Amino acid sequence: MSPSAPAGPDVPAVPDVHQPSVRTDSESDALHIWDNLPTDTTTLKSGRPVGFTIAGLLLFVVATLSIISGIYALAVESALDPIAVEGLGSVDLSGYVMCCGTLTLIFGAAALAGGYFTLVQERWTIALMGAILGMLSVGPYALGFLLGLIALILIAAGKDQFNS
Repeated sequence: MSPSAPAGPDVPAVPDVHQPSVRTDSESDALHIWDNLPTDTTTLKSGRPVGFTIAGLLLFVVATLSIISGIYALAVESALDPIAVEGLGSVDLSGYVMCCGTLTLIFGAAALAGGYFTLVQERWTIALMGAILGMLSVGPYALGFLLGLIALILIAAGKDQFNS
């Protein structure tokens, strides 16, 4: 049965998709209401996308937590005494704690740089690496990982909006 064939009493009419549909006045008015709404709700007054602002601020929080954790680890390292482990004798963990504290400070600095480049929307690779290294810093209660992951998703989703 072709779409333009007449419909019988028990067969519903099939509209012809090749001809434009006729709208009533109420349907036309309803469509014009949507035309007056702002189309771009993803930018702030400054012109910066909201997702990049959130990602940059999250990376600043991750950097702050990471730097505080790194300083704390380095401060605690000097006060650590060797631990007695059965079968191994005395084990000095201060070198490991110092290494972890230093890495946490480096990851915090990278997250800080990533947050900056996310806010100015330049150097996508540095912003992405800042989010990844911010995830590795972990921080207290693994907040660094979670916030860094959210920032990573927001940065990766907006790759085409970066300047370089």
